[in-house]
Amino acid sequence: MQRQRILVDLAKRESKLNRQRDALRAAKGAWTQEDHPELAQGAAQWIRDIRQESVKRFDKIEHHREG
Repeated sequence: MQRQRILVDLAKRESKLNRQRDALRAAKGAWTQEDHPELAQGAAQWIRDIRQESVKRFDKIEHHREG
């Protein structure tokens, strides 16, 4: 019984991986650098920039409250 459950789990996992591979293949070329110039310096830099913008907005709001 346990062997059957293991085989079923493996088959489900393999099926899921196949669907993910198919989806990735279908999406190939859908993302272009021209469509997303904000990521030209990489996603990590974009995230740092977004976070810094949030900090600046927060500081501006705090300054306004205090002033």
